Amino acid sequence: MAGYAQLTHISLTGVDDQTELARLAALSSQYPLVEWGMLYSPKRQGLGGRYPSVQTLQRALQELAPHVRVALHVCGGGVPGLLSGEVQVTSLVEAVAARGGRVQLNFNQSRDALDLEALSALLTRYKGLTFIVQENVANEGVARRMASHANFAALFDASGGMGVERDVWPAPLPGVSCGYAGGLGPDNLAEQVPRIRAASAGRSHWIDLEGKLRTADDVFDLGRAQACLIAVMGS
Repeated sequence: MAGYAQLTHISLTGVDDQTELARLAALSSQYPLVEWGMLYSPKRQGLGGRYPSVQTLQRALQELAPHVRVALHVCGGGVPGLLSGEVQVTSLVEAVAARGGRVQLNFNQSRDALDLEALSALLTRYKGLTFIVQENVANEGVARRMASHANFAALFDASGGMGVERDVWPAPLPGVSCGYAGGLGPDNLAEQVPRIRAASAGRSHWIDLEGKLRTADDVFDLGRAQACLIAVMGS
């Protein structure tokens, strides 16, 4: 699959407290399309698993070399906190913006409705920063409201981050940068990536992987991450 020109990012999500930053940098040098996703939730941070401590996030954002692409995935109460200007999440987002990263906002509009006017104002305030929102039934209508912002992007994730596999991938939204997620991993990329590529119809897009990058004891596995990069881009 080398020469996959339409692919802009291979987003590997779940960097945790045990991840070696030097290995992230080395893999980024070898595979420039890789983007390392880091999860932030004010209630879960630093409690183990895929939510590293705030100190780990701050260190990674400060110490990783400029060529290392990063994305902050803001979850739970972090999203309304960001809209209201809460200091901790805002400082993390600004650190991501300073190094040219992206921010994904994980929320469920059908269950805990966000103020979409405040979301629109956020996108206007950070015009140089791409904000990603999951496109699924729970967030129906959000993309339509935000599509006029050039820095808005949508991630097709029907299960809202639960890693449910799918065989049919949707066409990109008109005028919106789009990505694809859902059960992707080293076991099925060879099958699913060509389907995603066909669904994209020549449009630029990215893929996002998370659940299948973790070990049985919930540790981010850089060996699996590298296997995914090899599967997509070739050795």
